[in-house]
Parts: sequence; structure tokens; C-alpha cells
Amino acid sequence: GKIGKCSVNILRGFGMKVIAYDAFPDKSSDIEYVDLDELYARSDVITLHCPLFPATKHMINKESIAKMKDGVLLVNSSRGGLINTEDLLEAVKAGKFRGVGLDVCEKEHEYFFEDRSNITDKDPVLNELLQELGISKVRLAKYLGVSRQMVYNYLELENINKWPKEKKILLFKLLDIDDGDDGTIGSIKVTTDYLMSVESRLNQGVKSISDLDSYFDFKGLNKDEQTLLGDITYLLKEKMLDESQKQENYYTILYLYHMLQSVDNVPEIKYILGYMSKTTGFTNPEEYKFNEDKQFIFEGILYSALTLYNNGGASRGKLAESHKRFVQEIEQKNEEKLSRTQQLNTIKVQALRELGYTEINESNAQEVIEKIAEIESRKV
Repeated sequence: GKIGKCSVNILRGFGMKVIAYDAFPDKSSDIEYVDLDELYARSDVITLHCPLFPATKHMINKESIAKMKDGVLLVNSSRGGLINTEDLLEAVKAGKFRGVGLDVCEKEHEYFFEDRSNITDKDPVLNELLQELGISKVRLAKYLGVSRQMVYNYLELENINKWPKEKKILLFKLLDIDDGDDGTIGSIKVTTDYLMSVESRLNQGVKSISDLDSYFDFKGLNKDEQTLLGDITYLLKEKMLDESQKQENYYTILYLYHMLQSVDNVPEIKYILGYMSKTTGFTNPEEYKFNEDKQFIFEGILYSALTLYNNGGASRGKLAESHKRFVQEIEQKNEEKLSRTQQLNTIKVQALRELGYTEINESNAQEVIEKIAEIESRKV
């Protein structure tokens, strides 16, 4: 890709010999292309510059790391999911790498993108158990009914016994223990049966603690749909509670709400959402869940437009003129909508007068609607 080629030029400026792997090599380039196994074996420094697809997910794993030189430097500024985090950590602990540079990491959305370099695990026994059980901070926060930041605060305490009483009891129930002493937690044997029992309690706890039932009727939704709705609501709440970007987040969510209201009448909204899901690595770029031809065309146009935007390729004057036409078109649509609303109000008043009513109510609504349709038909 373009970033990889730019990196090649920069690295050559430092006198480095560069080899590369690409699924689609640029035949016009003077770069020496090799297969992955040869790249792993020969490289002193490995940098990743590729998107996250099913084929590239966890491309850096226990097997590929074993093929690398001892003391290799690994740099990832592309997508966190390219690296199997557990395999990487094992190799780091074993001294495989001279250094690892990560601008991204797997499941980074679970964290608040803030400097945590000065934070240490004051309860390492509990933290190690949670990691072994595969319980993320997000799921634990849902189970406890608190924010992720509050979970971090709890985990900074010396042990569970320092937690607030209500949250401490919930964690005792989850782990099936009677106290929070390190000896008790350290004696837990993580077997398959124990994992399954914790998972069951975790899922049940999230379901029972969540107050979504107070706001939503889940009847008719399957398990996946209920989970999706719950996750969306939880994420929206997290955004709303973020004081650092409160106003910006509010309008982001408001505009998203407007988009959802309009999605049935404006199919392009679905294509925009699909495009964004693909560019952020959540969805395979070759996946089409809507009208494939239209979605394909729209994504190509949107890609070209965003490339132009990111590269600053259009003049300010042309953009101003284009935006002016955009505003004029919207104003015209709003005027037409207002005119239609006024017209309907006039017809409604006429219908009420002809029927001898002063207002629409539950008993005469159907009759008034039929009269409105009749009056409109007279004008055809």
C-alpha cells in the first residue's frame, strides 16, 4: 500500500536494506518482494502496513514469531487485530524481541485512550485470574453496573475486600468465593467446568443487572438482537457520560438518531454505515449485505470522495461553490416540505368544517382522514 511504500523510502534514507511481502506486488517497483517465511527469517526489523481482513487477522502469532530472528524489532501501526496479543506477550516475556512498538492493539476499544503508564496492578492475583477467565473490562463493567473507568479504579485497590460492599458481593458471586483474600483467589483452579459456570453467572448477571427492560420491550428479538441492542445502549451511555467531549458526543449521537429515522427513505445511509464498518476493520470489504450493485458503486464513489478530502485535492473555491449548492438544495426541500405541511393543514381545516367538527379525536379520526383523501382527489 501507499503507507508501506512511503515507509520503504524513509527506511532506505537510514541506509537500511528493505524487503517486503505483498499479496499483490507492484511489478513497477524496485522493492525486493519475498514470501512471508523468508521475510520473517531475514528481517531485523518488521513493520506491518496492511488492513485487517479475515486472512490477515492474527498473522503475527506463535507460529510466525517462531520463524523470526531472536532480537527482532516488531512495529505495528496498522490494525491491532493483525497480532495475536497473547502469543506476543508470551514471546516478549521469553525475550524473543529486542523491542515491540505498538501504535494499535487488539481490543483497544475497551480502553479510554489515556496514559496509564503510571498505573500498576495493585491486585495482580485478581487481574491474572480475570485474564485467565477471559473477562474483559467491558464485560466486568456491565456485570457490576459501572463504567469501565470505575472498574480500573477498583482494580487499583489492594484487594477485593477494599471494594464497595455491593460490588464486592457481586464479584464474590461471580467467582463463587466467600472472601477476597489472595489465598482464596490464588487457590481457584480454572477448569472447563469452572469457566462455563463463571460464563453462565456473568451472562445472567449482566442480564439481571441491566435496566434495559425498563426502557425496551425485547419481545420478538432473538438473543443476538438483544445483545446488539444492549451493547449499543451501553456504548451510547458511555459516550454521553464522557465529560471531555460531552457536547460533541451528544451531537454525534443526535445525528446518528436522525440517520436511523431516515434509513428507510434514504438507502444511501445503509451504504455509508457499511462503508465505515469496512474501513474501520469490523467488516470484510468484499461483504455486501444490501443491494450489491448499488452498494459497490456507492462505496467506490465514497472512497474517491474521501481520498480527495484526505489529500486536500480540491480547491477552496470549488468546495465553497459545491457547498453553496448543497445548502440551496436542502433549503428548497425544506420549503417544499413546509408548503406541503401548510397545504395539509388547510385541507384538514376544510375537512373538519365540511363534517361539522372542530377537532380530530379518537372517535372521528377515520372519518376525517377519509374526508381529507376525498378533498385531495377533487384537485386531481
